Amino acid sequence: MGMYTDEQIVRAPQVLELFNHPLVLQLAEAYIGCKPTLDNIGCWWSYGGRSVAKGTQRFHRDFDSLAGFKMFFYLTDVGPDQGPHEYIRESHRSKALGTGAAISDEILWQHYEKGQGLSIEGPAGSSFIADTFGIHRGRLPKSGARLMLSAQYNVNVSPHGPKGPVMALGHLHLDHFINRLYVK
Repeated sequence: MGMYTDEQIVRAPQVLELFNHPLVLQLAEAYIGCKPTLDNIGCWWSYGGRSVAKGTQRFHRDFDSLAGFKMFFYLTDVGPDQGPHEYIRESHRSKALGTGAAISDEILWQHYEKGQGLSIEGPAGSSFIADTFGIHRGRLPKSGARLMLSAQYNVNVSPHGPKGPVMALGHLHLDHFINRLYVK
């Protein structure tokens, strides 16, 4: 996997505008019940050619916030072999397998029906949201590479955000509270 830094991400043209789209912020506020905090942004490559998944390529839950969700953007085309995002439907409403550790496929399917698994594929530019307390993973690509961009919207600040703002607000007209972790 290859990761970009927070500063590289927020300095990319239109990224903060994308993360602050009015419809996304309205959805975040409605879902979590208060003005959200933009937290834990990420952009990373997942490469094929390995036989063993690691990190977020294994099923897991995020325990980052009291309430929140992530918005994901495919920056490359993602088919069945390029590591699509997989999500277990309704798992965000269950505490089963809530250990915080990676969950093996064998253990997962002992607790959930195979029909609850959802694989999300799409062309570059596709986006989707997920309550990442629900069990999910970015499957290990079989071939090629996947480039993913994500933004987490939380009630509270998680331990995964930057230690301080990474750029000045400048000409951007953004809500300071929502963006306080990334812009000063």
